[in-house]
Amino acid sequence: MPDSTTRADTLVLCMKRLQWHGSKIQTERLFGSLLLIHFPGADYSEGRSPIETWEIFKPFLDFIAQEYPDLKTCTLNFIGPNISRQLHQQVSTFSVQRQKQCLSEQEVKTTTQSGCIGQDHMSLPDMSVHLHYFAGSYENYMKGEAFVGKESMNVPETSPHLIVSYNAGIWGYDDWIPAIETILQNAQCPWLITSYNENEADDDKDVLIKIFPALHWYWKPEKNLMGANTPRQTRNSSGSTVWENDYWMCVGATKHRSTGATRSEIISCKN
Repeated sequence: MPDSTTRADTLVLCMKRLQWHGSKIQTERLFGSLLLIHFPGADYSEGRSPIETWEIFKPFLDFIAQEYPDLKTCTLNFIGPNISRQLHQQVSTFSVQRQKQCLSEQEVKTTTQSGCIGQDHMSLPDMSVHLHYFAGSYENYMKGEAFVGKESMNVPETSPHLIVSYNAGIWGYDDWIPAIETILQNAQCPWLITSYNENEADDDKDVLIKIFPALHWYWKPEKNLMGANTPRQTRNSSGSTVWENDYWMCVGATKHRSTGATRSEIISCKN
């Protein structure tokens, strides 16, 4: 697997794992015609421009466009203090063209009396993709500061269906604490977190448990099959080797800290 696709491939594998629990869950129960993903902690690694971001996530977008023909819009919101100021509040729209459906001989015969099928029957509508950037903290984003110009996104304001933080390093930055609390107190969806290696993944897990003991584990830290194959060049003082998205875990809040109310589990997973 090329290291350039590790983010998209990790996201594809995550979606597959979350959507299966013995039998396939109906797409309508997950996100219907709209899929919204938040990326707190995003930076230049997710793209220095909308075109770069599009290219990085294109394999994932192609996958969901084909996997879910009823999905009309996918919105990816990239949030983080290290997002370029030039991208702040920028919204870019792309389109994923779906491949034509291949019908069996029997399907063709039952579709039209003549046995001939037109282009409009074989093709599916394109999927719209909105890329939105917010240069700031996730907690401020969720307070509403992110929704300036939300109409231009052409999607209804809604909670995310999935939250993803690549190589988060939450163990090493106190700035993550308000974001963690915001996510685990408010989000009703899985939060995928990747780490550079096993040690960092364990440290991330310890921080999460300390801040929010009532966690639902979709899966605990483990090797990510879609992690990078080439070590990342770093000046790590500890001398440890790091790989992009080497380990991953997926969590969600099961109870609200203040009320004890059970959080809804939107997506189930295969352990």
